[in-house]
Amino acid sequence: EISACLVGSEMCIRDRSLTDAGRRALEFTEPMFATAERLLEAFGKSSTPRTVVEIGITSSVSRSFAADFLLPLFDDPDLMPRIRHGSAAQLMQRLASQEIDIVLSDGKPAGVEEQNITTELAMELQLLLVGQRPAKENPGDPLPFVHYTSGSPWRFKVDECLRAAGSSIDVVGESDDLSVLRMAALKGRGAVALPRRVVGSDLDDLRLEVLADLDCALPVYLNYAEATVEEAVRRTVNRLLASARGTRLA
Repeated sequence: EISACLVGSEMCIRDRSLTDAGRRALEFTEPMFATAERLLEAFGKSSTPRTVVEIGITSSVSRSFAADFLLPLFDDPDLMPRIRHGSAAQLMQRLASQEIDIVLSDGKPAGVEEQNITTELAMELQLLLVGQRPAKENPGDPLPFVHYTSGSPWRFKVDECLRAAGSSIDVVGESDDLSVLRMAALKGRGAVALPRRVVGSDLDDLRLEVLADLDCALPVYLNYAEATVEEAVRRTVNRLLASARGTRLA
């Protein structure tokens, strides 16, 4: 800390301790040194320079299978994947302004953002109706169900699939976060419709059970800015699409 302060200044150092003036000076100099470190990281000599690719994942897209989907990128010696999470609206805005390179989402961009964004189908997720079966089940009673919110692109699709499966539901809660839906099912709050990848370990450990196989696949989209010129970003997009375009994942 002393070296970060104005080196050699009597205002900063007294008996090897920072004075009040020194502490104030340090407040100004610390950001300068931090910026210098980042510049050295970005432009300093390196035997293996990497290009940072910013990737956003919306809360509705499960982090578990997204991690599996993105993990191969870490094997590329030329890339530095940087994964971020946020709401679809926030991430799409950052994508349109080129603050982020790629966004995985449950829906396509809308409004102004869609004019500058290219959207590709990355994968389709096969759904299961899972939950904890009641000890005494009356077939005539609707099943307590924690649903996707009415604003979610997946809401209408799931409703269609539940009707096709003949499942009568009583919506007791809503969320667009798959981890919240999973936890609601584990706590016995209601059944949920989730991909097997999200609840696979819960099914194996018998914490949850499959109440119905739904003939329903939810899309996950890969979005990127049309103005992207970074070769690393283009290569990342092509690599992800080549590995998972249109794949139905259990």
